[in-house]
Amino acid sequence: TPLIIKENDTSKITVNGVLQLNTHAFFLKEAISLTDLQIKLKELLKEKPEQIGSANPAYLQMAEKMIKKGREQNISVIFILPPKLSETHFRNVFPIYQKLNPKNKLSLIDPLSYPEFYELKYAYDLRHLDKEGSKIYTAKLSALFSKLICTGENSK
Repeated sequence: TPLIIKENDTSKITVNGVLQLNTHAFFLKEAISLTDLQIKLKELLKEKPEQIGSANPAYLQMAEKMIKKGREQNISVIFILPPKLSETHFRNVFPIYQKLNPKNKLSLIDPLSYPEFYELKYAYDLRHLDKEGSKIYTAKLSALFSKLICTGENSK
């Protein structure tokens, strides 16, 4: 359910501008709920690559250079696409992510595959997980990482 704040109600605002509600913090400047974020990310993931935007050539070159340097030193460089990205960050990062070799990337962003990351009970705020959510994230990331390292397979 979206967070509704009555106009001029500052009774629960702390010094740092964060509203405390049921041990979850919500930044007042954010006008989007977790449900809205989940819906938006589902929509973005369905878009064709050219609709999302093009990869920044400088950033893509930097990522590829890091992968190459790692390979030269027998190090696997793996880029992780985390959950709960804003639309702006998604549009900046996802085109680069798509161009990377599957052996160098892991994704936890898909709300259909990882709905728990978008549940209020695991949210610290709109973009961050709380302690329990972080434990779930670590377990999911560990499983993906193990699969990638042991088999060379990436689910996404």
